[in-house]
Amino acid sequence: MKLLVVTRGAPALTTGFPKRNAYLLQELCEAHQVTLLIVTDDPEGAAREVAPLAAGLEAVRIIAAPHNRYKRLLQVASIPLRQPSVTLRFSPPAAGRAIRALLASERFDAVIFQSVTIAHHRLAAGTRIVVDEHNLEYELMERSAAQAKSVWRRLHYSLEAATLKRVELELLARAGLISVTSERERLLLMKTLPAARVMVTPNGVDTQLFTPDPERPEARGRVIFTGSMDYHPNEQAAHYFAEAIWPRVRAEAPDATWYLVGARPPASFERLAALPGVTVTGAVPATQPYLAEAAVAVAPLLVGSGTRLKILEALAMGKAVVTTSLGCEGLDVVSGEHLLVEDDPGAFATAVARLLRDDALRARLGAAGRALVERAYSWQRSKRLFIQAVERYVEGEGRRQMSMADV
Repeated sequence: MKLLVVTRGAPALTTGFPKRNAYLLQELCEAHQVTLLIVTDDPEGAAREVAPLAAGLEAVRIIAAPHNRYKRLLQVASIPLRQPSVTLRFSPPAAGRAIRALLASERFDAVIFQSVTIAHHRLAAGTRIVVDEHNLEYELMERSAAQAKSVWRRLHYSLEAATLKRVELELLARAGLISVTSERERLLLMKTLPAARVMVTPNGVDTQLFTPDPERPEARGRVIFTGSMDYHPNEQAAHYFAEAIWPRVRAEAPDATWYLVGARPPASFERLAALPGVTVTGAVPATQPYLAEAAVAVAPLLVGSGTRLKILEALAMGKAVVTTSLGCEGLDVVSGEHLLVEDDPGAFATAVARLLRDDALRARLGAAGRALVERAYSWQRSKRLFIQAVERYVEGEGRRQMSMADV
């Protein structure tokens, strides 16, 4: 097949959604001809990040999106325009023109948007469209509104959620194939879009890169939280843990240390770094060494959609994990068998302290989590599911068009 893949930011084997994009893109490139169009507010950085994948691509186009410094302006403009600010930013007119020009100059079997936020474009009727949903974006906004403390944030998230839900569902209704990260999201979408073709592509882990490392012993009392720290749900989770949970953990385990490992920590993390036992690393070459040395991984998330790579990677490393119900939402995990789930901050702190003391419980949860990832959440399995679904969709549409032409 000849495919046009559109991504928000460069696919990269780092963290978060760029990693999902990169693994799925690798599989597509191995079997098919792929042209990549990147929409980003950092074109130079995107060019560097995509370089390791470029050899497998037919061509790479990079389209500049409005810079992050204009985010607030777009949020204000979105109200009279009745468009979500996130699509105003990541579906700029230049991207639409570039996509239409490529479709006019070459015959592509399908356009794959790796996020609905970059798919707000008018394309010719009959264009085969695939959308890979990392989150249900409107759900993320609704949950953010419910958790927001400031009046401005609550108002923004509420308005964004309303317009985003309308636009997101309209865009998904045009897609011939929708991919989501969990069965929960598939069922939710099918209630709203019963005629849609929706499949599950679970988030995954490279089980060879993320594997228990016997040469790096655990640092006793070490707690870890990983992720892109400028992502609002992660920033919020870190502050929640610092304010409501960490003091209680230290009361039960005075020697405990907490590492926040991830790129782009916001200025607000300077206050967290000043807390007893806390280290903010910023960007690191790889998270595996930090995970290997941790005794317990935490994911105290209060907001989110999709599924969390940070939990899957910690489980793959054989780590005991404590999370909230929302943190592990959509994953096929059982509290007490694969990890511990606590929504009350006091119970969360007690669970962390208990795991720091109980070597046998940590080992049992870690082994069960690793086995689960090997069985159900390897990237190898997820990539295969995705590419097979895309191939079936394109081949099926091709046969249908041939049949209609015969008539």
